[in-house]
Amino acid sequence: MLDLGALKQGGFIKQPQDDVFTVRIRMPGGRVTVDQLARVQEAARKYGQGYVHLTTRQGFELPWVHYGDFEALRVDLAEVDLYPAGCGPRVRNVMACPGTETCGRGLVDTYTLAKQLSERYVGREVQVKKLKMAIAGCPNSCSTPQVNDLGFVATVEPQLDGEFCNGCGLCVDACREKAISIENDLAVIDRTRCVNCGDCVNTCPFGACKVSRSGFSVFLGGKVGRHPRLGQKVGEFVPAEALPRWVDGVLAFAEARGNRAERFGALLDRVGIETMREYLPEEAVV
Repeated sequence: MLDLGALKQGGFIKQPQDDVFTVRIRMPGGRVTVDQLARVQEAARKYGQGYVHLTTRQGFELPWVHYGDFEALRVDLAEVDLYPAGCGPRVRNVMACPGTETCGRGLVDTYTLAKQLSERYVGREVQVKKLKMAIAGCPNSCSTPQVNDLGFVATVEPQLDGEFCNGCGLCVDACREKAISIENDLAVIDRTRCVNCGDCVNTCPFGACKVSRSGFSVFLGGKVGRHPRLGQKVGEFVPAEALPRWVDGVLAFAEARGNRAERFGALLDRVGIETMREYLPEEAVV
């Protein structure tokens, strides 16, 4: 008899039809090469019904796969570095926006980070219902990190140097938050409005607007579904190299206090965010 629970956790999701499954395919950061696309196309024709489904987490699902074809499909996908994406109490596919590679507003290389986190964590068992991560390359948050269990948003903190500022106002025009004004012929930043997007830094042609620090804002406990909620910001200006320590802390907290009947946000509500902070690295906790 087939162990449907184990198959689902491995990325093979039972369809209503007898002996037929949908296979979820992992795509770190939503990136797929043309060779991988060609292989998915072949697999859809060979093992499915000639189509794929694009998931909300930037991956593929291949429907109508008979359980007798699982091993052959695994081999075919692995030849182009594609693998089934686990379901159930597992770390799910890491989402990311394009980042600096193709986006003019990007502040970091999101894909490399998504791939690193994927290789380290995706598929790992967790003591909550599931754990979803997303990375945004700027505060525009196109990859919706605030509605993931764990979200990372790249930020830069601008600092104005009066020695180089001539009060031209280009930064004022660039700031969509209306956080910059000109006073006494010098630009002034209202920190209560600034979202640390870096638009002013990119706009200033005189080097008057500089980056004083950079890193990631970290959000915990977001989700969509029947009872959606936004994640709570628990860290800011966290360096990229420290992010795995934050993921490790989240996993340790879930292991110690969670259960597989609840989402991470529900765990935070039940236990309390202050208890969660004890498991996080000290740097940049807010």
